[in-house]
Order: sequence, then C-alpha cells, then structure tokens
Amino acid sequence: MCRVSRRDQSCTLPPSYPRVDPEVSVPRRLAVLGFDALDVDLVLKWSAEGRLPAFRQLLGESAWCRFDLPAEYSSGMVWPSITTGLAPSQHQSWFGTRLIDGQYRVRPRRMSDLRGQPFWTGLAEAGARIVVADVPFTVVSPALGGRQLAYWGSHEWMPHPGSHPPQLLAELSRRVGRYPIGAVVEDTWARAGARDFARMLSQAIQLRSRILESLCEDDWDFFFGVFPESHSAGHYLWHDAGDPQALRRIYEDLDCALARFLSRLPPQAGLAVVLSHGMGPNYNGCHLFPELLARFNARWSGSIGSAASRSLLDRIWSSTVTRLPARWRIAAAACLPVQARRWLSSRRQQNARLWRGSPAFALPATDGFSAVRVNLAGREQAGRIPDPDAYDAYLGSLEAELSQWTVEGAGHRAVARAWRSAAHADALRLGAAPDLMVWWDNSRPVTAIHSPSLGTVRGESSAARSGEHVMHSLLLLRVPHGAPGRRNVAGMGLTDIAPTLLDYVGLAAPASMNGRSRLRELTRP
Repeated sequence: MCRVSRRDQSCTLPPSYPRVDPEVSVPRRLAVLGFDALDVDLVLKWSAEGRLPAFRQLLGESAWCRFDLPAEYSSGMVWPSITTGLAPSQHQSWFGTRLIDGQYRVRPRRMSDLRGQPFWTGLAEAGARIVVADVPFTVVSPALGGRQLAYWGSHEWMPHPGSHPPQLLAELSRRVGRYPIGAVVEDTWARAGARDFARMLSQAIQLRSRILESLCEDDWDFFFGVFPESHSAGHYLWHDAGDPQALRRIYEDLDCALARFLSRLPPQAGLAVVLSHGMGPNYNGCHLFPELLARFNARWSGSIGSAASRSLLDRIWSSTVTRLPARWRIAAAACLPVQARRWLSSRRQQNARLWRGSPAFALPATDGFSAVRVNLAGREQAGRIPDPDAYDAYLGSLEAELSQWTVEGAGHRAVARAWRSAAHADALRLGAAPDLMVWWDNSRPVTAIHSPSLGTVRGESSAARSGEHVMHSLLLLRVPHGAPGRRNVAGMGLTDIAPTLLDYVGLAAPASMNGRSRLRELTRP
C-alpha cells in the first residue's frame, strides 16, 4: 500500500470550523460509506427478506432515518448538497446540461460551476487524517492532505482520474486493474448487453471493495468512500426481461462489499452510511412536454396552433438517428470522443429561435422530470414576460394547466408535483436555475397525455434507461452509546448530513451551511 509522509497527510489550510468542545484536540474517528442511488425501499425490503444480511444487521444495530427529498432536487444536485451542506440554489450544480446565463444556449455542466467546499475540509483543518475515495462531484484537493482518490471509476461523465499523493492512483490501478466499465456507462451497456453489463458491474464492485479495504488499512481519522455502481445498475437493470433478478444480485454484491468493509473497520470508529437517492421505473412525460408547453404558450400569447417545439437539428435527428435501435445508436455514438458527444448533445437540444420568441421554454436533458425556464425581461436577452407580476401570473396559469393533465388510457393525473424556484422579483436573481420543475407520476408508461384545453399529445419515449430516479434517501449512524432503531426526524434533508457528521466528530458546522445537526435526534433513545 502507498505510504504517505506526514507532509502528505497534513492540511495546509487555516482552520475555520470551530470545535464543539475546545477541550477535545482530535476529531472523533468516523467512517462514511456512500451508495449512489441505492434505493432505500428495495434495501429495506430485501433486508427484511434476508437477502441483504449485512444491511439487515446494520439496520438493527444503528440509528437510521429514511426521508424524502423536496421537489427542487434532481439527481445532479444530491451529492453536492450531501458534501457541502448547501441547497441547490447555493451550490448551483443544477443539471448535466446547463443554461448559459443571459443566453438561449446550453452547455455541459463543468466542475467549476459548483460552489461550496466539502465538509471534510473542516476535519483536515482540525488535524484529521482524511481518506476520500470516489465521492461524486468532488475533486482532489492536495491542500487537504491525507489520501484522496477521484474518478477511478464513476457513473457520471467527470474529469480525468486523479489522486493525492499523485502516485496513489497508479499504485491502486496496478493492484486491482482498470475499472471494467467505460467512461460513458450507457456505451458499455449497449455494447455488452444487460447480462454482461451486470457481470461487469459485479466485477467493479469487487475491485472497488478491494480499494476501499486497502485504504482502510492505514491510519486515518476520517474515511469517506462511495460505491457508484448502484447508480448505473438502477438505470440499466431496472427492467431486464431477460434476467429479472439482475438488479437484486447487484444489491447482494454491494451487501457483501459492505460486510467486508465492516469486518475491517476499527471497533471504536463511528460509522455513517448514506443512500443518496433512489430509483424507480423510467415512466414520465418528458418526451411529450415540449409540445404541450408550446401549445400552452401559443394559447397564452393568443397565437393559433403551436410553434415547432424542437430545433431543426433535433427534428432531423429524430427522423433519422432516433429511429435506429437504441443499442445501434449508442454503439455509433461511442465512436465519438466524450467531449464531442457532449457538445453535439447540447447543440441538438437547444432551440434558440423558439426559446427567444416564447413566453417560456423546456430545458433539456433532465432526469425523469421536466423543467421550465420563463423568458423574463431583465433576465433573458429577449424577454417576453415583461415583469415580475406577469411572471407570477404565467407560472400560476401553467401550474393550473398542469393539474388538468391526465395519462390517456389510465385516467390518473400525469403530474405528481411541481416546484417553483422563485416568486416575483426574486426570479431576476435566479441564475441558470429552472423556474419550474415538473415531476411526473411514474406508476405506468406514458405514451399520451390529455389536456382538456390543449388536446392530446402522443409519442413513445426513446429513452434507453429502464430505471429513473425517485427522490428519497437514508442516513444511518452506528456510533458508541447511540441508541439503535428507526427515527422519524421531522424536516430531515440532505443539507443536514454534513452538519450532523461534523457534530459527531466534534466540529461545529459553519454558518454558510443551509442545514443543521440532527445528531441528538438520531442517536438519543
């Protein structure tokens, strides 16, 4: 194992996180294990059935809280809130495809877009020896010292792998080999097929488990490692007609990895387990929403009919490339460099001419929900909604319209909930965020949506994913003298995780964090 010098281990930043107890000189030892998009309801179900014995044991001897996420969260906002303690409006992660401020164009999200710093900065400042391994949406920070590993393998399209010390990545790669899944998970799934993809995920879990066990061997005060394989499995193995139990086997592999890690954990170390967000069937009306919004805009503006809701490039693409089988499309796309694909995807999804002339437009590339950006004067270049009063009126009318939509053939409401980001003049300071997020009822496939005033829009989704996110999470704490059992912590949220963990190790959360510590609510009898 790569040994690091005290210089490599030490933090070079000035302390800024006050100690809860000034008498305690060293933070309490804590290990955090994250499972990216591992669905809490499936974990609870399969644990109760005895299929996940490590999780079952841990749930029985720990304090834990399951909680739902508010409608402002999408998948790309979850981990930044966990690691920084900031709400989406503060860390500004938003979506994988990002609106350029003041323009009618989009671009891929960059790591430099994110604001805030990870909470373990405070631990490093306090003298803790940190180990951080593949935590999503974070980068290596040599100033924090310790041992850090980033993107040896991940679900997201992210920066190149890195480590601190620099030789750590190379040594770990020599010991366990390369990550078996490519830079774009969808490519691997398309080329390999579901059965081989599941086998590769299983192999990735085993290799990652070896890495985390190796990193756990040396001295540390704070450890944070994440398994992203559950995220990839949920998207592409949710409905696999050829192998219906493939997803469950991945959960069982992760349970085995958890058991191995627990067997190597120092007995006096506290343990936190985070299930970031969940997964469910990929049933939504995202593919129908742009046309419905275009019809609503035409009615709002007093026009006849509706403008084309997609760009010329996207219409050509849909009439040619999209008609190919999904695996053919993805295999062909894999021949292009990742950055070129991201650029092409952004160009295809933007429609500057339509957006410029519309009261509002649908933002592209969302995860199972739809998002609306209002074309507001004073914020957009060619704003069509003149002022904050008209802004509130437009969104109020749109929300009323959404409540009338039903899924044809089922009769139930198409929209489960909607979330408005700002009201009145606050919208002028919204940055690149959506004005409205629309979450769909995912109880069954959506091929047609009916509106009493706009008519019916029909179409099949071309999405390759069979699974999509549902927004619920779990935080589990196993700490000395903590009472085990489920806790119902009112108002618990992702931004509370960082302050809670800091409180346990003996540091107060900075005032900049939006959440607060829930340690006492979680650990008291």
